[in-house]
Amino acid sequence: MAENVGDGTTVTFGTSGFAPEIRSVSHDGIERVMVDRTHLGSSGGKQFLPSAIIDYGTMTLNINFDPNDALPATAAQETITIDWAGSGDTWAFTGACQSVSGVNAEVETLMSATMAFKVSGVITGI
Repeated sequence: MAENVGDGTTVTFGTSGFAPEIRSVSHDGIERVMVDRTHLGSSGGKQFLPSAIIDYGTMTLNINFDPNDALPATAAQETITIDWAGSGDTWAFTGACQSVSGVNAEVETLMSATMAFKVSGVITGI
């Protein structure tokens, strides 16, 4: 398994053109609902079936906050592409800004904010 450093990772917003200075990118994971199929005649433990529908999660960006930037908080869904560490390995998905939080300004510290983008559909490239 290759070991990589995150430096050089880029995120491109296909429609809004939003281009923040990104400090970190994180993904909260992929989840498949397990449908409980246990019935009154079941014994020995609950029985589950995997759902055919998968939740591809939320992509979170910690950015250098610029109060002059137009945040895509109210923008429609768009294609978001992540190029991991400039390696050419990319994830792409349709998503929209779900939240902007943690806007922070401190003495002698760059202002920052956290933005969460909800994935709609699948992430290609995984």
